[in-house]
Amino acid sequence: MVNLLAQYHQAGLDISAKELPDYIPLYLEFMSTQGSENGRYGLEEVAHIFALLACRLEKHQSSYADLFHALLSLTEIPLDLDDLREQIVDEKPDNTPKELDKVWEEEMVNFMDNAQNSCATQRPTEAQRRDQHIPLNTELLRPSGNSERL
Repeated sequence: MVNLLAQYHQAGLDISAKELPDYIPLYLEFMSTQGSENGRYGLEEVAHIFALLACRLEKHQSSYADLFHALLSLTEIPLDLDDLREQIVDEKPDNTPKELDKVWEEEMVNFMDNAQNSCATQRPTEAQRRDQHIPLNTELLRPSGNSERL
């Protein structure tokens, strides 16, 4: 979404903080201002998403599927919609708020490679421990020009 937002800004389109850059009507409006060749290229970039949405809408017998088929017809991307339809045949919709949130929940970020020890399991070495006695350098605490010992 950051790249998409950067594309909007580069083209002079500033969206409000309440609008998400991947909101389909906003994206389509933006593509309509980019000329026919760039607009087609922009649709081709998201054709796989539109194809999946079209197949899911077909499955639910929604007339909105026609809209996504029309958008796909503007691209020159060959897509196998039958393969997508087979992939989603066993999907069961659960439109409860809890399940909808679960689908869109972001994965927890893991900054450590799985092959390495994680922070939770790795103990600090003796040199890394903070509970050891570290002698204080009192020379740094003395005001300049004062040779009196602390």
